[in-house]
Formats: sequence, structure tokens, C-alpha cells
Amino acid sequence: MMHRRWNHVAAMMLCGVATLVAGCGGNRPQQADRGVAREILQTALESWKKGETPTALQERDPSITVADREWARGTKLLDFQVDDKDQLFGADLRCTVRLTLDNARGQPRKKKATYSVGTNQTFTVVREDDD
Repeated sequence: MMHRRWNHVAAMMLCGVATLVAGCGGNRPQQADRGVAREILQTALESWKKGETPTALQERDPSITVADREWARGTKLLDFQVDDKDQLFGADLRCTVRLTLDNARGQPRKKKATYSVGTNQTFTVVREDDD
């Protein structure tokens, strides 16, 4: 009899934990779509390379919101290379990019940057290591 009661209690506890876990995960945003996120990042960086402003991307359809201080300050992007490896980080895709920037004296300056790209509800490109 005691054995049956223990099984019943254990089953009830297991159901409670499963309900909590399922309930907690219900409001989480979906993970970024890797293909879409990489395409958004490529589009944003190509726009920067062409001399467009971050605000110009917000006026497109679909809109892309970009946060990158160097770009906003008017630093010129000469070239870029998005690393093949990326990492899902929460709801975003984290990508490493090798940037070739034009410094104030017209000399190319290479820099590694990390971007978080979001594809849920709105498209976002946020530079994590922005200085």
C-alpha cells in the first residue's frame, strides 16, 4: 500500500514540475532564424559599405533597426567578412564580423566586431562590442 502511495505522490510531483517547465517556456520568444538573421546582417553591412545611414534601413520594408556607433558617427566601411560560425544567444543570433574601416587619415583599419541579430517581430542588428 505504501508503495502505491509513493508512486502516486511521485507521479503528481512529476506532473507539477512538467507543468511548471511548460508554463515557464510558453512566453519565451522564438530563437532567431539563422538564414534570415545572416541575410539581415549581410543587408545591413552592404548598406553601410554603400554609404547609407542606419536610419535609411529603418525606412525600408521590411524595416531593420541598427545600433552601431561607428556607423552612426560616419565611419566608412571598406569591406567586411561574416564568420561562417555563429551562435544562438537567447532569441538572437550572435555573429562575428571582420570589418575593414577607413580611419580619419584614409588608412584601412581592421577590426573584429560581434553583432546580435534578431528576427522576432522586428529585425534588429546590434553591435555588442560597440565603443
